[in-house]
Amino acid sequence: MKNLFYTEEVEGTHRIIRFCGIKLKFRLSQKEREEKRGNKFILHKENGEIVEFPQIDGLDVVFKGQNCTVEIFEPCNFKKESWHQSRIEMEGENHFARIKGSKYGIARLEANFRGGGKTSLLVGENFYLTGHVRFDIESEGCCSIKIGDDCMFADGINFLGTDRHTIYDISDKKNINLTKYGITVGNHVWVARNVVVLKDVTIPDNTVVGIGSIVTKSFDEENTIIGGVPAKVLRRGVNWDRRKQTEYLKSLEDTGL
Repeated sequence: MKNLFYTEEVEGTHRIIRFCGIKLKFRLSQKEREEKRGNKFILHKENGEIVEFPQIDGLDVVFKGQNCTVEIFEPCNFKKESWHQSRIEMEGENHFARIKGSKYGIARLEANFRGGGKTSLLVGENFYLTGHVRFDIESEGCCSIKIGDDCMFADGINFLGTDRHTIYDISDKKNINLTKYGITVGNHVWVARNVVVLKDVTIPDNTVVGIGSIVTKSFDEENTIIGGVPAKVLRRGVNWDRRKQTEYLKSLEDTGL
């Protein structure tokens, strides 16, 4: 039998309760609102516990679409500054972001997802971001950005997963600049300040990308320095270390080298 004294229903972003002729309106919690749209925000804690729609200092997650997922793993070291928050914004549908745990600081990671389709941002373990990196991820073609483990990024870096606007061949009108597979950065890669990485680029393990470079093509040779506009191999047979040069030299002295 229908309860004439009490009813409860959801309208938009509010829960409506009618009790004995009185109407009460309550705003849904973030978890209730996003679950209604099929969105998920999950924190994987180090003890194995899973927390849904957590509050993480230094990170804002904004859903403007549906069926999107963000997964964050501890340890979380997003730097908390009022004007330097990290932000993941998903507009559209079916986007996925996963950021593994890091013992280093992440100063200002900005990921912008648009459109609908298979799009993803995957960031490996121990990612270190000293400044600001922007990831533009759209569903034109197959757009994904993958960053390996133990990478170090400086300030003012842009990853452009698509060209956004269309370039076509005037003879047959066919689109010639669709994204094919996105961007892949290997393990232990150091990207210096003000670098731009364009779509369909692979940067292999143990690479240094020089300051101000524009990376327009893929490289397959590890242990190199690449740089310039457009970027090319500048030196082979190298690797890099997080320690300052004085600390590194001291370690060589201590080992007798």
